[in-house]
Amino acid sequence: MPIVIGIFGLIPLGVGFVLEYLCCRIPRRKIWRALPPALGVLFVLLAAAGRLSLWESEEVSPLTQLLIFPGVPGVCALLGCYLGWRLWKWLWRPKVIKEP
Repeated sequence: MPIVIGIFGLIPLGVGFVLEYLCCRIPRRKIWRALPPALGVLFVLLAAAGRLSLWESEEVSPLTQLLIFPGVPGVCALLGCYLGWRLWKWLWRPKVIKEP
């Protein structure tokens, strides 16, 4: 069970986190910040489209197949992108220091 959680949850979460933080931190243009979430959505759509052909040929429940492969890793990757963006914003925002 821990291997499944790692493969379908923690690895996409970590990859999304690192990619979003690096795309916010390194490039100067803001357009690069949208690249990791866009790739995450594209990955989920392509995986779901690939699964459609399997659903039509086999008698497997589409709901479980959608939740297990493209759903959970996609949501975890997008959550990682959000967390990476929040970390970048928290670390690099201007600090306001109130003097006594």
